[in-house]
Amino acid sequence: MADVNIIKAVKLARGITGTFEAQDNQLSMEIDDVISYMVSAGVPKEVANSEASAGVIARGIEDIKYNGGKLSDYFYQRVGQLVYSSSTEEVE
Repeated sequence: MADVNIIKAVKLARGITGTFEAQDNQLSMEIDDVISYMVSAGVPKEVANSEASAGVIARGIEDIKYNGGKLSDYFYQRVGQLVYSSSTEEVE
C-alpha cells in the first residue's frame, strides 16, 4: 500500500481534496501500480517510492484512466530520466 505522504502528494498534483477511505484505497492501488512500472523500468526503489516522484506518478495515473491506458510521451521521458537518479535529492 502506498505511503501516506505519497498519497497526499499525488492528490495535490491531481487536484483531489478531502479524505475518503474508499477513494484513498483506490488511489493507493493506482499509485502502487505506477510505482511497480517505474521500478520495473529501472527507477531506483527509493526514488520511485518518494514524494519526489509524485508528479510522474500522477501523470501515469491520469494517462491510464483518461488516455485509454496509453502512457504519454511525457511519462516515458520522465521515467527515463528517473532511471538515472541515485537519490531523491536529485529529483526534488
